[in-house]
Amino acid sequence: MKNNKGVGVGDYVKIVDAECNEPYSNGDILKVIDLDGKSGNIWCENENNQYYIYYDEYEFFSTDNFTKGNLQTGDFVEYRNRCAGIVNIEAGGIARNDGDYNGLNALTDHLEHTGENDEWIIDKVYRPTEPIAVSFINYHKGRLIFDRSAIQAPKEYTIEELESKLGEKIKIIGNAA
Repeated sequence: MKNNKGVGVGDYVKIVDAECNEPYSNGDILKVIDLDGKSGNIWCENENNQYYIYYDEYEFFSTDNFTKGNLQTGDFVEYRNRCAGIVNIEAGGIARNDGDYNGLNALTDHLEHTGENDEWIIDKVYRPTEPIAVSFINYHKGRLIFDRSAIQAPKEYTIEELESKLGEKIKIIGNAA
């Protein structure tokens, strides 16, 4: 079920108009955990904290559109193998907390490793909210701006299922992927 802004439980929203005394700030990405009837207000959570967000304070956020080009110097990345890294655009790479370095040229636009090594796929990107947050110890305290687990996989259908949904016969003419 979606509210009148097209947001449902499990979706992510971006805070766009937070009051200065709120425990969240503009740009924060929060996960929707409950809808408040038809008002458009929602309950969200982030880092085990829950917040009541008013209709005009948020917009729908899709991590589907986040690409390598959105990375900024100082962003923290969390790899599939739980290794962490700090992005340095000028140097063309990511310094890892294991003392090694990954070049940005080894990433596809969708933050996947260009080789066959899945452990270097980037699953999360955090953006520091203050300069003091730039360390491997507390990188997760930054603002979550990309979470691969939030990306919905494409739905898979058989031709018969599609024909049933559409109520008519179909012919597959190409592959958009």
